[in-house]
Amino acid sequence: MKKQHVRLSLAALICLILLFCIYSAARLQAAPPAVPVAGQPPAGPTRLLRYADISKDKVAFSYAGDLWTASREGGAAVPRHRQRW
Repeated sequence: MKKQHVRLSLAALICLILLFCIYSAARLQAAPPAVPVAGQPPAGPTRLLRYADISKDKVAFSYAGDLWTASREGGAAVPRHRQRW
């Protein structure tokens, strides 16, 4: 009788661990990334983007008070001047 009780407890524990793993994996897949991935546009509107200008080979703009430049053909923007508060 005691062996059967131990087996049932062990089976219940394994089931709980399995359910927790499935729940954790589903939650990680559903969560948006905390930090935006470089080179990808933001998910929402860019409300802090200001004063964009285009030259022969570069695009310059201000974002959140910092000056950024990027190639006119596309690619990741590079910070040129970061404002220190």
